[in-house]
Amino acid sequence: MASRVKFKSELKRISIGFIAALVISSFVFNFPWLFLNAITLFKDARPESLTFGVFSTLYTFLILIFWGVPSHLLFLYLKVQSVWPYLLSGLLSGPILIVFFKPLGGGDPALLFLQSVILGIVGLLPASVFWYFTVRKRVFDH
Repeated sequence: MASRVKFKSELKRISIGFIAALVISSFVFNFPWLFLNAITLFKDARPESLTFGVFSTLYTFLILIFWGVPSHLLFLYLKVQSVWPYLLSGLLSGPILIVFFKPLGGGDPALLFLQSVILGIVGLLPASVFWYFTVRKRVFDH
């Protein structure tokens, strides 16, 4: 019975961390573009300026599902509570995605390296938010 309660509690933390990471990351990645377009009253609004925010949100969602949650479960099994492995995992998500899938196309190594660096940096924010709501809350609230 105790393990069932523990599982439900962990599932709740993972869900809250997932939603918080997605919402906060989406806000951070989209707000600057929306704000800048609103300031110029959409005179010089460029649809491609919003592409980064939309792509970052989609990337965050997919990486959280297929990379973040499995990494968290591994860290949970290994009893890792530090933020550093989560940040490293978020940072490595970009290069791993680019190496295996090349979702943004292009075979130019310099372009692929730039894409992997950008996606790695984008992965840091959701990783830190996810850690805060799943691990830090559990460790420091008890």
